[in-house]
Amino acid sequence: MTGGHLELVGLHARLSPITVVPSIVQLHGSSLTMSRSWLQGPLTKSAAGFKNLIAADNASGVATTLLLRDNVLIAGKTLVHMQDHVQLKARNNVFLSLGDGVHFDANRSSIPLQHSLDHNTFAIRQAFFTLNTGPEFKAVGSVSVQANSNAFLHPFKADDHKPVFLRAGAASISSGRLKWQGQNNVYDSRIATTIQAGEVDAITYEAGPLSKLITTDTALHLDRLTLPKELRGDPNQSPPGVDPALLNRKG
Repeated sequence: MTGGHLELVGLHARLSPITVVPSIVQLHGSSLTMSRSWLQGPLTKSAAGFKNLIAADNASGVATTLLLRDNVLIAGKTLVHMQDHVQLKARNNVFLSLGDGVHFDANRSSIPLQHSLDHNTFAIRQAFFTLNTGPEFKAVGSVSVQANSNAFLHPFKADDHKPVFLRAGAASISSGRLKWQGQNNVYDSRIATTIQAGEVDAITYEAGPLSKLITTDTALHLDRLTLPKELRGDPNQSPPGVDPALLNRKG
């Protein structure tokens, strides 16, 4: 889709393991509102043509937005790929990937961007967040990420894939344009402090109150979409993730 605003409610889409489709949702200069949907890509490496579930790019001077609420995104590769002036606003979602979670690419002069993550469950095998910059990238506007009451988990058996919370090129980090603020988040102890970059001192990181570390030693069961109360960053709030009943609601 090019331009405009796409709204998806109750979409259930699952790609074949041998699909040649690169993305389920492709946006060019468009905003997206998606709720109560289930997107699932191939879980094997055989689908060479598949790249990610949602791909959005925007070269204009006005940011577009991916507004995701009460969804489940599952794939063997990257879940969401955003290029240039695209913002992510996500609440009550489950992000499950056997590869990477969210990619941010910047290939031109930047503008201020504000991302928000609320009450989501991220279960990622490799890199939770990746920042890449192209040769024409110029750090002009700041990028802020407000993360509240999320669970960042690595519920996979030990293998050669070391989980990384943030993977970024030196240009992304040394520009000092990234600011992460959070509260009431839960971090798997194996990924909480893992950052791959050049000048990591340029990151402003505020874990926030009541953030906690936990260890997930067993493989994830797909029918467990929320954290038990005793593992939440704030037990008095609703759990992160999505209420499975919402996915079956019509209308």
